[in-house]
Amino acid sequence: MGESTQIEGVVAEWRSAAEAIIDTPIGRLPAPGRFARGTEVAVIVRPENIVVGRAAEVSLGTARVGEVVFQGAHCRVLARGESGQGYVLRVPPGEAPDVDATVTLGCAARDLVVVGR
Repeated sequence: MGESTQIEGVVAEWRSAAEAIIDTPIGRLPAPGRFARGTEVAVIVRPENIVVGRAAEVSLGTARVGEVVFQGAHCRVLARGESGQGYVLRVPPGEAPDVDATVTLGCAARDLVVVGR
């Protein structure tokens, strides 16, 4: 699967037949999947699917940027939220935040993948 952000959580409830609500350290996340209530899971999001500083369907909270590395077509950004959650992002060079900046993160619900732990 490659590099990604993994958010640990527990299935709290079902919103529909194909969508669960996951309790995580960054708050409740809607995610696809069919896991029993109480199941420990990891919610995974790819670096290129995390948006920075823009409105998004799913909020991933705020994080402080710790590292920005130019890699040609994109910049690899490492950030950490107040809860300790680490994030790996891939953004265009012109949109890369500064180191030590606090950024708002989000993604589309369809970009969340849930796996059992």
